[in-house]
Amino acid sequence: MPTEKTIRRKRNKIVREVRKNLEAKGLYSVEYEPAIARYADMQMEYDHLTELYISEDYPFETETQTGTKKAPIVTTLESLRQMMLAYENALGLTPRADKRLTEERQTKAAGGFNAILNKLDGMDFD
Repeated sequence: MPTEKTIRRKRNKIVREVRKNLEAKGLYSVEYEPAIARYADMQMEYDHLTELYISEDYPFETETQTGTKKAPIVTTLESLRQMMLAYENALGLTPRADKRLTEERQTKAAGGFNAILNKLDGMDFD
């Protein structure tokens, strides 16, 4: 079992990597720190559960009195994966989010340029 220091070190590494990716894309803001911290926690939990899932030889189904059902660990991993993807999209860390943010920047830049042209259009230069 990992020590608290090892866990903290791994979590801090995830936070640094996310922050670095956001900074590289020009998206980082200190206001994102709580979301980055939650994302790091989810990543840590996902990694831990994945290791457990592998060590248990990938138990996909479990037996119940009424038959078989999906193993709880599988359901948990699926939920975490969906939540992490939502955070990654919100933070701009996926290709889809990157495309959306790029389009938003271009629209915003074009809007500013169009506003300047509209102001110039109404001016009399004679």
